[in-house]
Amino acid sequence: CDTLVEQALLVSNELIRVAILWPEQWHESLEQAYRRYFEQPHAGEPRGIESTLAVLAPLYARLEAGASTAHEADFVAAYAADLRSALAHCHEFRLSGDEAQLQAAWTRFYEVLRQLGRQLQQARTLQLRDVSPRLLKATNLEIAVPGTYRANAPVVAIRSFAPAIRVMSSKQRPRKLAVTGDDG
Repeated sequence: CDTLVEQALLVSNELIRVAILWPEQWHESLEQAYRRYFEQPHAGEPRGIESTLAVLAPLYARLEAGASTAHEADFVAAYAADLRSALAHCHEFRLSGDEAQLQAAWTRFYEVLRQLGRQLQQARTLQLRDVSPRLLKATNLEIAVPGTYRANAPVVAIRSFAPAIRVMSSKQRPRKLAVTGDDG
């Protein structure tokens, strides 16, 4: 039973990791931070630099915790310096009130947002080895292939996951991941 629970946790956590990758998380959060700072926020949303930093704080914590996959490491290499610099400008603005610091921060944030937008439009296929090597290595599991369970029938367990994930072209960017069952 412990093995089944461990496998279910592994698959669940890794599918969540694959569902919304760091570039997508940062793109969405930077857009939200931009709205909170520059535009009228939605009803009940706070406004200003503190609100902006609150939106980004969980992502900065993840960034500082370090990359777990090659895809995350590529993100760090491409964007971490600009994101850290923008945060430093925000902190300097909080201390000094110097609007130039805030402008420098938003220049960096906006450039990262633009680059991420272009990158996300181009991504059509993700390699599991880059985005979730743990899921790629997960073979011969005890858990059932989703949607195959039938009462009074043998369980079709997960044998493996396909090495590539297709990214659908839509605003939500859903993924299609093939699973091979132990029945072939």
